[in-house]
Amino acid sequence: MPIEFVSKPYDGHAITELQYEMVTKAVDVSDLTFDITMLVEVERAIDHVFNWLDMKGRDTIEIEKLAPYFGTMWPSALALTAFLMQEKIARLLPGKSLVELGCGLALPSMACSRMGAMVTAMDHHPDVPRFLELNVAQNEPCQLTFVASTDAAPTKEFLAKRAGTFDFVIASDVLYEAPLAEVFSDQISTLAAPHGRVVVADPGRPYIQSFVNAMGTRGWRHDLQPWTVPYMGKINDIFVLVFER
Repeated sequence: MPIEFVSKPYDGHAITELQYEMVTKAVDVSDLTFDITMLVEVERAIDHVFNWLDMKGRDTIEIEKLAPYFGTMWPSALALTAFLMQEKIARLLPGKSLVELGCGLALPSMACSRMGAMVTAMDHHPDVPRFLELNVAQNEPCQLTFVASTDAAPTKEFLAKRAGTFDFVIASDVLYEAPLAEVFSDQISTLAAPHGRVVVADPGRPYIQSFVNAMGTRGWRHDLQPWTVPYMGKINDIFVLVFER
């Protein structure tokens, strides 16, 4: 089975009945090509969710957790994928365990799976699983395990068993709110093996230094490697942070 679901976010949430406008595009990274199904336009999809919440009489504050920001190919995900596909890193991936936090469309996860890593992808949005089912099926050979980033019992059980076992922990553009610096540094430190390597790509959000500081207090040293990727007709500067204990 190309994808195994340990748990799904808010399983059965009514928002999964929404039908987004989607498009499938070829995404080239290094010498790999992926067919990725994504939202036609993120802002239009967010308006769609907002209108759906209003129609359902739901509290529109839910837009904060239900906004489908996961559904596009962000520059940081492209940079993270390209970084990991470098020969000096890609040759380390076969047989290694890897987890991607806040995976979204999971391009880095699929690329690492193709390189032979044993990949777990995590996210909190209820619609991520259906996009992953499409994209993993379109990009075989790759195989993922998906775990919801929630307090569901299956998630807790899985993470307890896998604590301290992942050779690689990766993430891209996840530091979009101040509290997440501590949240992700805690989660990373729990999941990573003692010898594990952490790679986080960030477009330069305000909380990146708070995250670096939080990782430092947990015993991680870091190396900052600037990266550039073309996106939406311009060159985007991305910070790639590599952490080791």
